[in-house]
Amino acid sequence: MILSLIKRIIIINFLFYIESFLTSAIIILPLRWSIEAKGDVAAKTFSGVGVIISAGWAALIVTVLIVACATLTKKERNSSPKLTQADCHLATVFYGGVLAFCMFTPLIGIILDYENPVMTVLYSLGRLCDLPNFLMLTIWFGLTILTAKVLENHKKSKSDQFSTAERKIFHGIAVCTIMIGIGCDPELLALVTFAILIIFIWIALYSGYQVYPYGNQIRRLLVTMTDHRDQGKIIATPIYLLFGVSFPIWCDLIKFGRITNSALAGIASIGIGDSFAALVGVKYGKTRIFGEKTLEGCVANYASQLVFYLSIWLLAPESFVFSVDLIISLFLTSLLEAVTDQIDNLVLPVFLYSCLAL
Repeated sequence: MILSLIKRIIIINFLFYIESFLTSAIIILPLRWSIEAKGDVAAKTFSGVGVIISAGWAALIVTVLIVACATLTKKERNSSPKLTQADCHLATVFYGGVLAFCMFTPLIGIILDYENPVMTVLYSLGRLCDLPNFLMLTIWFGLTILTAKVLENHKKSKSDQFSTAERKIFHGIAVCTIMIGIGCDPELLALVTFAILIIFIWIALYSGYQVYPYGNQIRRLLVTMTDHRDQGKIIATPIYLLFGVSFPIWCDLIKFGRITNSALAGIASIGIGDSFAALVGVKYGKTRIFGEKTLEGCVANYASQLVFYLSIWLLAPESFVFSVDLIISLFLTSLLEAVTDQIDNLVLPVFLYSCLAL
């Protein structure tokens, strides 16, 4: 009894310090870099920094408006199963906000004295004609078809939710997509993932608030991709996964203007480590250490991340390093994964990136 109480106290204190550390990292660092980016010579080498910062602020404004409208009209919308005036108001705000986003983004870019975001996006689209980027798009298209096949097979199984193995397939697809983008065109990858993240957030709001006319249908589709940790109104699992693998890349390009060890934090922690931990833990795990987490899964997490970073270092020693700091950071991330039962797709990448980048 006493040992169990001490163990629980240690875990609670550890999670408290980690939460404080992550909150500071996820709020202060991007804000600081967005302010300093204009005068940072390294950041200027990333032409899309203005697009990300301008679009980010514009998307934040639109999202706040949508959430505010949904909150104010909640009572009337829930009062009747039929279409109400409040449903029409929310739909108007949602669709109008999406259109306003297209106007806010270049306006904010001008105010912050960045290059015209519209021209930057058009230039990036023009780069799609290059052979490497064309091959990248072809592979991405193939991965999209693979994703559709997984969804189709799951639908045939008539199961309410994805199994652990099925959900980790999406992690693997995300890893392949990001790594191919890093190898071909990291800047274009950053712009694409940031745009998709905004779309994912708005789709989650669209389905969560059941915006007329297709909110209900989209929600029924998204529910199948969740697990027991994502049962709220807003389905955030795809958002956390995309943010987790992309956030380190955006921060690296804004801060350094290039890809470094820390940019792979999301891929290593959730794309590689978390996936191996889940698969090995479910099939071979016997020694439980924290709740449902097993020692075998934790070891698989740590070992897989080490192998991943070692492989990257051997393939590109001029761009990446394999150091003691990296080994310790991966070990701490593995421990954090073992004691984290909620939103690990968000927590692990931010923690590992903070360890490697600071």
